[in-house]
Amino acid sequence: VPGAVGMVRLDKLLGEVEISLSIGAAHRRQGYGGRALVLAIGESRSQWPTVPLLARVLVGNEASHRLFLNCGFVADGTGVENHKPYIRYFYSP
Repeated sequence: VPGAVGMVRLDKLLGEVEISLSIGAAHRRQGYGGRALVLAIGESRSQWPTVPLLARVLVGNEASHRLFLNCGFVADGTGVENHKPYIRYFYSP
């Protein structure tokens, strides 16, 4: 898609909403991730105000770890998916 910067996705599954966020390499470090995450948090709270909001960030993705922490998420555990370890975050404003 011409002009695409990235994507943000909210998946409501099993009583939780999981947020996924990806910004294209050419657009990183320009504030798009933070703005997209803030908008997605707002949409999630608007649609499902009482449903927990979670995210999984791959170990080693320091920029995403900082982004989620700076936007009110707290580390809530760890896991492995497809042989890739991640840290699970829970939104706690």
